[in-house]
Amino acid sequence: MKSSQTVVHIRRQFFQLFNGEARKVFRKFLKFFIVESWVDRLSKALCESSIRWRSIKQPRAIRKILCELDLPILDFQLESQFDAGLNGLITQGKDFREMGKFLNERNLYEQAVNLHPERIEPRLSLAAVEFLEGNLDAWTNQYQSISQISLKETLRRFKKEPSVRLLGVEWTGPMGHLAQIDAIVKLGKLGKLGDERRVVVTNFSQIANSTVLELWKNHIAVFQLSTFNYNRFKTNYWSIFEHVPFIKIEDRYIDQTTAWNESNVEWEKIGLPPLLGVPEKINHLGKKVLSKWGLRESDWFATLHVREGNHVSRRQLPNADVEAYIPAIKKIISIGGKVIRMGNPRMKPLPKIPGLVDYAHSAQRSDWMDVFLWGNSKFFIGTNSGGSDIPIAFGIPMIKTNFCHVGQSFYSPNSFMVPKLFQDVHSGEILRFEQVFNSPFAWTVSDSHSGFEYKHVDNSPEILVAAVEEMISNLNGSPDEKLIRSTQSLVSSFDHLRKKYRARGSLPISRRFLDHYRELF
Repeated sequence: MKSSQTVVHIRRQFFQLFNGEARKVFRKFLKFFIVESWVDRLSKALCESSIRWRSIKQPRAIRKILCELDLPILDFQLESQFDAGLNGLITQGKDFREMGKFLNERNLYEQAVNLHPERIEPRLSLAAVEFLEGNLDAWTNQYQSISQISLKETLRRFKKEPSVRLLGVEWTGPMGHLAQIDAIVKLGKLGKLGDERRVVVTNFSQIANSTVLELWKNHIAVFQLSTFNYNRFKTNYWSIFEHVPFIKIEDRYIDQTTAWNESNVEWEKIGLPPLLGVPEKINHLGKKVLSKWGLRESDWFATLHVREGNHVSRRQLPNADVEAYIPAIKKIISIGGKVIRMGNPRMKPLPKIPGLVDYAHSAQRSDWMDVFLWGNSKFFIGTNSGGSDIPIAFGIPMIKTNFCHVGQSFYSPNSFMVPKLFQDVHSGEILRFEQVFNSPFAWTVSDSHSGFEYKHVDNSPEILVAAVEEMISNLNGSPDEKLIRSTQSLVSSFDHLRKKYRARGSLPISRRFLDHYRELF
């Protein structure tokens, strides 16, 4: 098995090398053998010797950014940001999380906030705990405090608020955050961001998909630095970096779900096209790959991504078993479509089925091929994962299966969700929808909550098939009118619960799902 994976990996490197991603392959080589160790050694040496950043001549790459963004040149002072005691508390808190000692983790972060009230690092850590525990009001309060601290520091350093806010590696490293640049660009074009220009400043090594970032350059300025220079730059300009969960619009802040929801609703209302499209060159290359896989040019396909793997503790609720999707895959193939499963080689391989391509284990995996598949799907079947958010920027209809936090579900056109269910471990009863909204499970990606003895129930193969049938009938312009009439009251009841519990976002819920679980109202 290992030798087979190695062969596919080598083939993939050659495929990327000769199909437009030579720079990426070369960079991986440098990172592994040269750059990463050099940067680590140099950073450590600077830290240990307490050399002031300002004593080092600022690189041309940083000077270029400062010049183009009309930002003042500030002294680089590492000691003003590094605090061994604070970093020790945060590190210990992370260790407690991995050990499952969540109360100890919270207590440490609260202690760090009290000891360092003017630092944002402990508040960011505490905000993450509040989110994982489903405490959205407390999570919001922490980010409001972070915003106030950042503003105070900005005024101290710059004397006034600069006319720019920066999107850092937090926006380009995780795939889902790279997708959410869509919300920033749309809000800007809709005139909802105020006078502050948004600009991406990231490093070369933390980009989830380089082709997607290239496409964003058509809508937003992007600057890329080495890891070393990026860390130097952020040391002094951190206060004007935008945090993904809490976005500034005009004179207030809104959470990321509300931001993307409002931008998508308004964008569709005006009738504007998707921001991203597949470039002609990538379409040409992608069609060649499809041909190699046995697809004809007239064939249509759906793409599939099911989150799995050993994600960090307390973030595994969005995961699902891809084998449960096989009947849905076969359903698509039975009506003339093909299915292309996306992901990475660490995922569970799918069985060989005529009409199914397990692209996650393909030698043709590459950033540009990802873009081709995202942008040319008839529809996308996904879960709560970053790879399932990118298609939204291309305007591709989505089925968000095994959706875990129904209280946070941003709208996207022609899309709907199929939520997970939750079961009492003692009685075996399934929680009613109102019980879910009244629990942490509606608001987070964690299933570890003190006082709640429930287990999650993934979508059944039958429900997944029904969701596919619902999507296909909707896209073909022949929705089930009888189903629509019979479930209208259920949709209204679900929307009432959303409003009652102040849910964020308005992604529709599958009518087939509601019809099947009527008793949960």
